[in-house]
Amino acid sequence: MFPMKLKRDETYSVLLERYNQLVDYLNEIRLVAGPGISISRMPAGITLSADVRPVASGTAFQPDSSGGPFAVTIEDNSEAGADEPDRIIRLHNSKSETGTAGMITIGSYREMIEDREWELQEGTVYLDITYDPETEEYDIIFDLEAELPDTEDQKRFILRIAEIICDAETETWEAHQIRDYGDIEVPGRWVR
Repeated sequence: MFPMKLKRDETYSVLLERYNQLVDYLNEIRLVAGPGISISRMPAGITLSADVRPVASGTAFQPDSSGGPFAVTIEDNSEAGADEPDRIIRLHNSKSETGTAGMITIGSYREMIEDREWELQEGTVYLDITYDPETEEYDIIFDLEAELPDTEDQKRFILRIAEIICDAETETWEAHQIRDYGDIEVPGRWVR
């Protein structure tokens, strides 16, 4: 428990007691490294690191960096017709390729989202959800734009998924995933 504050006319013995309480409190809350956990103290702050290693009953959880629902990729489209662009930007489930990009959950409402495609351009791939109180329905849109839309509407939820960037010198395109792969659950405050 945090020690009480000093009062103006405290005696030396009370001051000493409060000081000792403060030292005990600081020892109580200090960070202690454990198995697989390391602590680095630097002038800019403290860094905690965890080693993820296999355990007897299986493998410890590791974030998946190999893809999954709502992955944004730049893909070759040269086999498409002559009217189609050579490369496209896709929002899809990179693990299953079923035509379903993933699932959106808003409270008890759930909707499966189909894959989306855009012509190659710089910008942000984002999710835009608005709630219409008259129809009591959600309007769920995935879009790719240079700038995010205004969020003045209190019943609107914007989530950045990926950034599409072109290096002008090398003319190489990259999709940088901002949001981790996985289905999307909208926070409770956005539920009607």
